[in-house]
Amino acid sequence: MVNYRVMVIVLIFIVFDVVSGLLKAFKEKNLNSAKMREGLLPKLAEVVAVLLGMASNVVLPMLGIDMGVDFATLIGTYIVLMELCSVIENIGAINEPLGAVLGKVFEKLKQPED
Repeated sequence: MVNYRVMVIVLIFIVFDVVSGLLKAFKEKNLNSAKMREGLLPKLAEVVAVLLGMASNVVLPMLGIDMGVDFATLIGTYIVLMELCSVIENIGAINEPLGAVLGKVFEKLKQPED
């Protein structure tokens, strides 16, 4: 059975990135349809990557190959983290104080504990 939750979650984070990017461009007065078209292909590639992971989860076991990995979740997690960073950058450009706070929170997450 195919689990569509990963795709839905990835799409939600892509929408957050697109909306925050549009708000940033609007604030900076550089809303540009050419830039939006350039950004569309990478977003579509992210969707294709998740679909590939979902297909791999179904097809590989049919071929007798058990990798022990949920490829859709692995790929989706990477994309969500990537989009999350982009959204935080966009928020920082729109609202610098909020961006600074969010940046500090995520900076602490990257720091290893002593």
